[in-house]
Amino acid sequence: MGIRGTIVASMYNARPDVLEVIERLFFPSLIRNASPQLQFILLDDASPLREETERLVARFASDLRRAFGDFQFLRNPRNLGFAGSYNRGMRRAEGEHVILINDDVYLPQGSLESLLDILHSEVGVGLVGPVTNWVCGYQNTRLFPRLKDFSPSELERIEAFARELRRRVGRRVIPVTRLIGFCLAISGDLIREIGYLDESFTHGLYEDDDYCLRARKVGYRVLVDVATFVEHGGPRGGGMSFRQSFLKTLVAAFTNGVRLARKHDLPLSAIARQSLEGFLQFFLDRHTVTAYLKPYLTDGVEGRHA
Repeated sequence: MGIRGTIVASMYNARPDVLEVIERLFFPSLIRNASPQLQFILLDDASPLREETERLVARFASDLRRAFGDFQFLRNPRNLGFAGSYNRGMRRAEGEHVILINDDVYLPQGSLESLLDILHSEVGVGLVGPVTNWVCGYQNTRLFPRLKDFSPSELERIEAFARELRRRVGRRVIPVTRLIGFCLAISGDLIREIGYLDESFTHGLYEDDDYCLRARKVGYRVLVDVATFVEHGGPRGGGMSFRQSFLKTLVAAFTNGVRLARKHDLPLSAIARQSLEGFLQFFLDRHTVTAYLKPYLTDGVEGRHA
């Protein structure tokens, strides 16, 4: 059997706490989701903590090689940014489909296979994303509280919630207009038709919005897999790479928003409304997937079964 899917992850490590999330959450959960039918391409986007990053990857390299059908570790000669680094990995992908993932996620057992199954079985789907607990978008839910620490009991809490969500919800997808790029499954057909991420969107902001718009313009569906949960950020929350350079993030948010509006002939007010809605979705859990999931989780996240 050939390579069913390629997992592409990019790291930019400027603080030890980011490395801790990779060590305690990302790599262990990734290995548990691996199979010989999956390829894993890991990129280091010129991390300031280069030596520490290389030592960490070396510790897990043998396990990653055994777990995946193919494992490649690439060091970018210079910082390429979110889109540039992921594009480098996507161009080397041998799988039928590609999943882009941030390095600050915990992948419950079966989550990668679930996303790939949607791409294989749903007609006309181009992009699929999971439910999570730390994004400014519809996929966000507070039904799963943030991790307290990296203890085995807390990691099992993620797994238990993910199992119970899948058991209760079954197989369900919801069409949406946009997905957040922290964990994004992309159809190989879509990549062949519209190409890669637009590298003019710097610092990992709005390139996912742009890709969703491009996909929808050529007729592909954008879906949330509401039965699949991926924890984002661990005890410190998601977006750790953005918080390593907060001022740069703020500047990029403005310039990339203007770039998105001009590229797709959108009024700036529409981008501003989307940003405001994203903050409300994150801080207030308003107009998120939570409203869809609550009837399935009537006894609460920490209920008897979860």
